[in-house]
Amino acid sequence: MAQRLARIYKLVNSTKQIARFIIFGSFVTAKPAPNDVDIFMLMEDSFDASQLHGETAVIFNHLMA
Repeated sequence: MAQRLARIYKLVNSTKQIARFIIFGSFVTAKPAPNDVDIFMLMEDSFDASQLHGETAVIFNHLMA
């Protein structure tokens, strides 16, 4: 799970448009085996997801992600 989170962060950070990357939910609790990672990403006003390609574009496509 942590490796997936690191990969997502790396892809999102590569846009140079991330203002905040907030991790919450069971992943950040004492739960021994969280089922998922909850992430809230606040992007800069100038961010345009339609300009993204590949894996990075998938992160910002709700149905594909």
